[in-house]
Amino acid sequence: MTEQPPDVRDGQAPSEVTSPDSRRGRAAGLAVVITALFGSDRFSERAFRLLRRLADRPEPTKRDRG
Repeated sequence: MTEQPPDVRDGQAPSEVTSPDSRRGRAAGLAVVITALFGSDRFSERAFRLLRRLADRPEPTKRDRG
């Protein structure tokens, strides 16, 4: 029987094996997106601001409501 490299588990290639850290990152990202879409106005605004910051986009300019 041939010995497998240490990063291969159960016949999967290393790219197919997800680490717990990447799962936490995906879960956190999904939580932010769900909060942005379905949260209260206050939480939704904060989640969209966080997404803009992560995407390195500027804050939108404020419009006068008149």
